[in-house]
Amino acid sequence: MSLVKWSPSSLLPFRGWFSRWWSWDDFGPFPWFGGFSWWPSMDVYSEKGDMVIKMELPDMDPEDIEVDLADNFLTISGKHVREEKEEDKNYFRRERFAGSFTRHIPLPREVKESDVTARLKKGVLEVRVKGAGKEVPGRRRIPIKAS
Repeated sequence: MSLVKWSPSSLLPFRGWFSRWWSWDDFGPFPWFGGFSWWPSMDVYSEKGDMVIKMELPDMDPEDIEVDLADNFLTISGKHVREEKEEDKNYFRRERFAGSFTRHIPLPREVKESDVTARLKKGVLEVRVKGAGKEVPGRRRIPIKAS
């Protein structure tokens, strides 16, 4: 098996085919078009009456992340920057993301700033919203009426 050097320009012919079904802008700008937006993986759950958000943010420092509370939404945003020089590297595969992200989590009730705590440990951000997990209703099936 031989390895072939990866080049983003090799994907450009797919742009025309891809745009038949989706807008290219639906997926944000791609690295070879200047910048990249990504959505880090997260879990949101209720634990002991609190809402807990766990988000995977490998290789990020607390100063690169913002957690904001406004209008019954918790907004987590940040920017991951590559610091390594690429001068003498020929990539065979490049899958680690760099760029900015923003995630919005609706809160079930008005929450005060003092109810929210955040900590980053081993690449996982944990945000705990005190008391917000009590108001998250269980799954409810909505009936569909035929017309």
